[in-house]
Amino acid sequence: MTEHLSVLLGMHHPDYATDLGRIFERKGYDVTSASTIDEMLERMGIQESTSETYVSAFHVYVMDANLGNRGVNNLDPALQIYRHIEKEMNEGKVKFLTITATDELIDKAQRAGLTCVSKRNIFDYIRKNF
Repeated sequence: MTEHLSVLLGMHHPDYATDLGRIFERKGYDVTSASTIDEMLERMGIQESTSETYVSAFHVYVMDANLGNRGVNNLDPALQIYRHIEKEMNEGKVKFLTITATDELIDKAQRAGLTCVSKRNIFDYIRKNF
């Protein structure tokens, strides 16, 4: 029996979520979308007030690095999600990708150890790497 691959997309802009979702669906992924950090956490089944260890419900996480803070060079949303999946990422069980439109935020993300791709290149990146 083949396991279904799944992706959680956290995008401010609905067109990015739709277009990325289509690419992932064509590649055989089940797609779940969220437009805020709270929605992402909810889709992940995480309540911030608990200290339970998170076991990933998704194989891939793709999000705006500054989800919920459009136009602000704030990496906190990506770091918040990363904190929950870091162990499974290090074990090679899940992939995490952030995207942004600004070179400054790409640089911040990369210095924090996150894979971050420009929105200009995201569609080609997904097609080639997933």
